[in-house]
Amino acid sequence: MMMMMMMMMMMMMMMMMMMMMTTMFDTFLGGYIVLVSRPNLFEPGCTYEKMEPLMDQLEKEGRWRKVRRDIIPGAYITKLQMDAIVWVYQKV
Repeated sequence: MMMMMMMMMMMMMMMMMMMMMTTMFDTFLGGYIVLVSRPNLFEPGCTYEKMEPLMDQLEKEGRWRKVRRDIIPGAYITKLQMDAIVWVYQKV
């Protein structure tokens, strides 16, 4: 129960950061925003499963434009050789 509450709080904080970030960059038209994470955090039932739909919504609202989205195999040098997911957005 406690773990679930902590995960929900982390997700809410991340969503608030994304909203703040898009308003923070309002004066920097043409600037780039690069986000990097492990893809497994965005799978259904995981901590940030609603993050990518939120980023898509911000694009539909015209706050930024998705330049690219890539998965880089083995980017995290650990025992598990985890992949990385990279989003690049441009402020419009």
